[in-house]
Amino acid sequence: MPHGGDQQQLRTDFDSLWGASGAAVGAAWGDDPALAREFYLSHHQGLAAFYRTAARAGQAVIKAFWF
Repeated sequence: MPHGGDQQQLRTDFDSLWGASGAAVGAAWGDDPALAREFYLSHHQGLAAFYRTAARAGQAVIKAFWF
């Protein structure tokens, strides 16, 4: 994150992400790639809303992932 008073707005465009990897991700869904896209789009929108809400409240979000 930028230091001082500067704030940087980061935005991840779902269509760009899907364009880069949607075919590979959607392949696991078999014959319905549109369903896969809608599923991941829904998750993307939910996460984006969560992060916006946290940011507006001045809260930090720590993301952890385990295999």
